[in-house]
Amino acid sequence: MDRRIFSLCRMLTLLSAFWAFEVGAVAYSLPAATFSACTGSWNAATHTCGSRVVFQPGDTLTVSTALTIRANAGFELQGNNSLGVGGATVSLVSTYGDIAVGTGSRVNGSLTSGSGTVELTGAHVEGNVEGDGIGRITDSSIAGDTTFKNGLTALRSIFSGAVTVTNGTANFTDSRVVGEVEVRNVLTAQGSEFGSTVTATNGSISLSGGSVAGRVTTNCCTVTTNQTNLEQGITAHSGISITGGVIAGDFVMTTNNNISLTGVVMTSGSIDAFNIRVSDSDLGSAENPVSLTANGNRLDILNGSTVYGSVVVDNHWGKLTIDSPSAVYGTCLAESTPDTNNNVNGECGAGAPPAIDHFRLSFTTPQFSCEPIPVTIRACVDA
Repeated sequence: MDRRIFSLCRMLTLLSAFWAFEVGAVAYSLPAATFSACTGSWNAATHTCGSRVVFQPGDTLTVSTALTIRANAGFELQGNNSLGVGGATVSLVSTYGDIAVGTGSRVNGSLTSGSGTVELTGAHVEGNVEGDGIGRITDSSIAGDTTFKNGLTALRSIFSGAVTVTNGTANFTDSRVVGEVEVRNVLTAQGSEFGSTVTATNGSISLSGGSVAGRVTTNCCTVTTNQTNLEQGITAHSGISITGGVIAGDFVMTTNNNISLTGVVMTSGSIDAFNIRVSDSDLGSAENPVSLTANGNRLDILNGSTVYGSVVVDNHWGKLTIDSPSAVYGTCLAESTPDTNNNVNGECGAGAPPAIDHFRLSFTTPQFSCEPIPVTIRACVDA
């Protein structure tokens, strides 16, 4: 057979299969005495499937009133499914099985899994999503609150409500959360935006890129950020390390541990820790001075850093070091027993700030969005 004829035949075969697939989609309506999407026994009175409910590609479901469907072995939406859209809500509850929602699917209702995994891929859920297992959310959006017990992984997804992980870890990549985030253990994020507070009650927090509009808090551990913009500061227990980004708010250690800032622009707020190290950073301005208080042994202003405001080592044996060309435009205090304020090394309480030589713009280019991005502008006093 001529290859061109063979290729044409094969194409027609594929198109026929595709056409059959489209035509084969089922439009379900509940309540009903039978429900063929249920792979086991169907209890029409309680809307319960004894096994697993499977919606084939393109299947739809409408209900006359708000309805909850229960399935012991979970649910599978294979793609381009529409449940309750444009009408009454449809909520899916799995006793122990997984819930999987495929690309192009929309659910006007909530998803609840007793112990299985909830996995959304290219899908939208209008209600809450929760489960005692883990969540894997990819290229999807959830309009309600999201709650998982054992962990959450989010990739390129949007959460319009709060996100809670009660006993596991959470990782966000190129995602956005509008509501509060609270995670029991470790929380990590890359290139993600948070519109409210971010809390890890019993784990560390590590952020790379992105931004946080609310306060960042860990009750036990460290907070590490890299090129993340912070609007409301940090509270941490075991240490804070900030590299790059524009920050504001109060940065507080609850124990005798340290805070380190490198390449940071701080527009307002305060820093309070045992030891403080500032390198290659600009903190405060003449209009918005900041305050730095070290309760331990050292407060170092290094590598061309500039601080507008108050710099204090609140310890009789503490030492304040300001290297050249770093400068503090404001007040400095560092006491050393038995004399007073004799432990300040460097230029402090400087006069007028130097003239600006040039401006430096820093930003990271997102890989998945055409949205506006934050740009850090730094005024540099030399070449």
